[in-house]
Amino acid sequence: MARGKVGIHIIPDRIREARLDAGLTLSQVAGSLVSRAFIHRVEKGQSRPSLDVLRMIAAKTGRPLKYFLDAEVHSVESPNLLTNLETASDQVRQLLSQSDLTKRQRAGLVSLLENLNSGIELVHAMPNNASLA
Repeated sequence: MARGKVGIHIIPDRIREARLDAGLTLSQVAGSLVSRAFIHRVEKGQSRPSLDVLRMIAAKTGRPLKYFLDAEVHSVESPNLLTNLETASDQVRQLLSQSDLTKRQRAGLVSLLENLNSGIELVHAMPNNASLA
């Protein structure tokens, strides 16, 4: 089975536009996190960045995350997504406060919490996030 692209759906042209507007080379945007070739593939729409890479690109180019996001792809049917993610995050924090967790359980919950928080950040960055609250 063919594997689809993983990562955040973005508008590829906006990566290149932001990079050029900031006067940066592919290598300068890539830094030590990813390769110059990867940034080139992202700009061409051949690869998608992870949230961490998109955060880095946004920081280096001085653009907000939502500038790069494809609003059509990131439109959300559930108006409660943000609320649900925040509730789940709170529940995981409560579970983490329990003292009877094994080391493995605690590590899994910490990882889950990090992913939920990334999801919350992504929803906040969505161009149409006003309709999600």
